[in-house]
Amino acid sequence: HEKCMRVIPEIDTPGHAVSMIAAYPFLSCFNRKLAVATSWGVKHDVLCVGKESTFDFMEGVFDELCEVFTDGVIHLGGDETPTTRWKICPHCQKRMKDEGLKDESELHTYYLQRLSAYLEKKGIEARMWNDRKKERMVASSVAWQLWNGDMNENEAAEEINKGRKFIISDVNHYYLDLPYGHVNLKSVYEYDPVFKGVKKENEKNIIGIEACLWTEFVPDIKKAHYCTYPRLGAISETAWTNKENRNYTRFCENLGTYYRLLHYFGIEGATVKEANPKGLRKLLSRVYWERRKLCWDGLHNIIDNYTVTKK
Repeated sequence: HEKCMRVIPEIDTPGHAVSMIAAYPFLSCFNRKLAVATSWGVKHDVLCVGKESTFDFMEGVFDELCEVFTDGVIHLGGDETPTTRWKICPHCQKRMKDEGLKDESELHTYYLQRLSAYLEKKGIEARMWNDRKKERMVASSVAWQLWNGDMNENEAAEEINKGRKFIISDVNHYYLDLPYGHVNLKSVYEYDPVFKGVKKENEKNIIGIEACLWTEFVPDIKKAHYCTYPRLGAISETAWTNKENRNYTRFCENLGTYYRLLHYFGIEGATVKEANPKGLRKLLSRVYWERRKLCWDGLHNIIDNYTVTKK
């Protein structure tokens, strides 16, 4: 409060939970003994939504979290949750039958809705990464952080107009770990986080934007600075300046002062030319990044999933 900041923790479940399962195998569908994941990407082993013990565990985690973080907001995560385990898990299938859920996507909603309701009873505001638009969604009291194309801008605008709060973290404009060949400075500056379909009186439901710097492939602070600046300056001006007052040419003309400030603090960002790569430089930047996706659903992950699903 003294620094006018709120600290919002995120415990991302039911996916991205291999470390939890490694420590507590009973949280998985089949009590698998796993090693903590050391590679980037989505894993098939997620929390079992069919077992009550999973909810007992997560409620205990949140109880402790609320004691440590007292700013009244907790991020549930909720993104990138494969349902391959749930499809063959007797516990999850029974839960679906008992709750009248038609598919595993609705089971995912059930999990997030149940935990968000638990937090709200404690007076805590719940947030999560955006889900896709579907018949059964979490309550509109849960703010969504829009990051990927599971929900397009028209669908997001519809939810915003209905009263759901949104944080805009569009992967194609606000993910600072992506190379400049994917997300260049000009595209960052010219992106408008207020979608066309949002009514003027509902713009207040867009409560902010967030630029994300994921560090799986950012080995040191020098690389972090290079990825972050000057894109963060462009994103900040996007957030704090009315659209009619934004001008990319003027922004670039003023970057000299911005770079002097960065240099004063020992920060070396990308040059404007590096931040707007063209031709071969742009192509190589994209190719170099795409090779990393081999980790996303790598050979071990594919074989492991095949082994489990064929048992």
